[in-house]
Amino acid sequence: MKRIIAVVMTLFLILPGFAAAAAPWGEQAGSDNPGPGDQERVRAEENSTAGDRVQQRIAENATPRGEEGAPDRDRVRSAVHALLAAENRIGGIGADVSAVAREIENSVRATTPAEEQIRTRNHFIRFLLGGDKEAARMIGEEARQNLERTAELRRAIGNCTCDDEARTMLREQIRAIEWEQKRLETLAEEELQNRGLLSWG
Repeated sequence: MKRIIAVVMTLFLILPGFAAAAAPWGEQAGSDNPGPGDQERVRAEENSTAGDRVQQRIAENATPRGEEGAPDRDRVRSAVHALLAAENRIGGIGADVSAVAREIENSVRATTPAEEQIRTRNHFIRFLLGGDKEAARMIGEEARQNLERTAELRRAIGNCTCDDEARTMLREQIRAIEWEQKRLETLAEEELQNRGLLSWG
């Protein structure tokens, strides 16, 4: 990402000069006989416009560091809160669903710092030592346990005496949780496979 920004900024500094040098005098200011002041004004306008475009592109393409998984975690938190809120609507399994939802919520709290640690790992350290194996193993284990928990929730929903609307809502929340756990499993696997120059195992 830093390289891309450096290249864009270099282009930002160089290209307006080339464009101004290549354009005939009459085309720059829009008149037949521009003076030196007009030429400098046009160059300043070109530079500010190019700068605005560069900044806009950087803002559009840049994902703030450490926020790549945030929407997915938020979706899981919303799903957990929906499961907790549904405790009274789903009859006899409500307490069981709430207990599992709390375990998943605790798991999300545990995996969030580990995921941030992976995402913010120094590139040079990653090159030399590879991925953060400890954080990846923890994330992988939590994701596996959460998938087991969602399977337990699915079995409980099968025995639910609740209405179809509540059952559908529960299944949607479980799907959101499962999707996030599969994403975390993939992240953990990729991090474990990231071998550095000096890694032995």
